[in-house]
Amino acid sequence: MKQRIILLFLSFLTCKITISQISFAFRLGGNIATTKDVIQFPKNRLGFYTGLASDISMNDKFSFIPELIYSSKGHRSTGNTGTDKMVLRLNYLNIPLSIAYKVDTKTKFLIGPELGYLLSSKLVITNNNLNVSKNYPQKFGIGALIGIKYAITNFCSLDIRYIYGFDQMYYVDDAGVRYTNEEGANRVFQLGLNLKLN
Repeated sequence: MKQRIILLFLSFLTCKITISQISFAFRLGGNIATTKDVIQFPKNRLGFYTGLASDISMNDKFSFIPELIYSSKGHRSTGNTGTDKMVLRLNYLNIPLSIAYKVDTKTKFLIGPELGYLLSSKLVITNNNLNVSKNYPQKFGIGALIGIKYAITNFCSLDIRYIYGFDQMYYVDDAGVRYTNEEGANRVFQLGLNLKLN
């Protein structure tokens, strides 16, 4: 009986230690996004991202940071007439999985993959909002992220990242015919805040 109590206590202690090494945060910030090889001359567009992240301490220097993020990407462009303003909004559910290296007490260096699923695609042409989700049939994407996390206070940190999407995205017309054989990708610079929840 005593052995069971001791084992139960040790299990509880181990659980407490494990939980104490995990922190959760709310992430919110802005995207400066563009695309590669989707159109000929894309321009940057401003978007946003929001979601949740956890920081799982592995040792004094390294931690694992899985996240669940809603992120609005895409590009801006000018129509053939030169007057129409066009904005492509590519809205993703992203799962960044980064390894963080603790440089000092305030700074962490981040690197890792980012998985993504395209939720919707919208094209805005001079205030006309068109659903073009069927024109971008490739829903899954993958990229690589690199960034820096800087602690402003114990509960708030600044997050700066660059996300390099690998070539997987392509366009098909309304008849289902693929536009070109080239595959495009997202390129995103992110700047935002992490607000610790525990």
